[in-house]
This record gives sequence, C-alpha cells and structure tokens, in this order.
Amino acid sequence: MNEYQELVDLLNREEDWIIRHLVEFAKANDYAKYTSTLEEAWRASIRGINHTFQESVRNIEGIPEHRPDRDYANDPLAAFGVQEARLHRSRGVTLSMFLGLTKYYRQAYIDCVRQKVSGEKAERFRTYIDRVFDHFEMGFISEWTSSDKPKLLNELHGRNRAITNEKN
Repeated sequence: MNEYQELVDLLNREEDWIIRHLVEFAKANDYAKYTSTLEEAWRASIRGINHTFQESVRNIEGIPEHRPDRDYANDPLAAFGVQEARLHRSRGVTLSMFLGLTKYYRQAYIDCVRQKVSGEKAERFRTYIDRVFDHFEMGFISEWTSSDKPKLLNELHGRNRAITNEKN
C-alpha cells in the first residue's frame, strides 16, 4: 500500500473527529457566527477535501509540489478550493474570512495526524496535508482575485434573487 493511501484511509476513518475538532475551532474563533455549528453541515466539505486527498494519492507520486508556472485556477488538486471559493464568494463571504477558516480546516487535519500517528510518518503526513491545502488556497486565491467587479456584482444579484425566491 502506498504510504499516503494510509493517510487517506486515516482521514476517512477519522472524519467525525476532524469535524468535531473543526467545529470547536469555529466556535472558539467566532466563525460560528457565519456558519452552521451542526456537525452534519460540515461533512460535505470534509468529504470533498478527503476526496481531493484520495485523487492526489492516486495521481501524484510522492508529496505534491508547487510550480511557479502552474495554473492553479485549473489545477485538479486545487479544484475543490476553486469551487468552494465561487460558492462562498457568491454568498458574500470575504476572502480573508474564507482563508481564515481554511487555516482551521488545515489545523484540524494536522491535529488529527498528530494525535493518531507518531514519529517520522506523522511529519511526512503533515507535509502532505500542508501541500494539499496550499494547492486549495492558491486555487481559491487565484479564483477570487481573477474576478472583476461586474462579475462579482452579477453573482451577488443572482444570489440575492435566489434567496428571495426561496423565502417566497
């Protein structure tokens, strides 16, 4: 078995632990004011992240690296971050708020590894987690900063119409 498949298996097995830990971070650092505190509401994002880890292990040998000429907006490893950036931006979430909460997602994953794995393997897993989250972040920053104001305004108008229709 690929060593990093072992990491993916751990993350899938400890999904509930990661969610609980993440919700604790959200509550302690005021992100819960803007998000649900129900564990089930966080499950989709954790599963999306875990799926990205699985695809990374399947398609990349070793630890994913950064490249100066990589198009992170179209990078398969960054795709989850790009998708989430679009969704959250359209809801009025700011880049700094989104990035801040992403840091706690990363920390929850790292804390899980630190608690469940020891020695040099834990350090390799931590590095792997860091690199995958770096790709997410570069992807969503690329997406966030590439949008012009008219596009952002149209997204906001569309989202406001959808909210109004839901209420009606």
